Amino acid sequence: MSVLLDEDSVPQNCRSAYTKDGDLMYPTTSNQNFRSYPDNGHKIPRVLVLDSRSAIEVHKQEIEKSKQSLVENVQKLKDIRSKIDNNRREKFRIDESIFDAKSSISENVKKLKDLQQKSICTNILSFGFMFHANN
Repeated sequence: MSVLLDEDSVPQNCRSAYTKDGDLMYPTTSNQNFRSYPDNGHKIPRVLVLDSRSAIEVHKQEIEKSKQSLVENVQKLKDIRSKIDNNRREKFRIDESIFDAKSSISENVKKLKDLQQKSICTNILSFGFMFHANN
């Protein structure tokens, strides 16, 4: 790969090259409008391999890791959905409690106004009786 980094060391007919990791690289040129970087995510060559059996084994291991990761993520998803359902039920219970509390407040305010009204009427009547008695 270091051969491709220096413009003077690149062979004349080289347009691209593969690294030992299987990454496709393009040599440095004087008129370079782009760059290429290796894919460090893969540990085995993706294009050219000498031993296909070992490459198959590596891919099988990657598949098993992916399957296990999928199972773990599905379980996490189930747990999250369960929490969401529990939160929705709890929100519904809280909303019902709030509604009941507001209804109770409304009823108590109405009773208070009725009592105030009765108290005003009682005061007026008693004041009227006292006024009548004094005259």
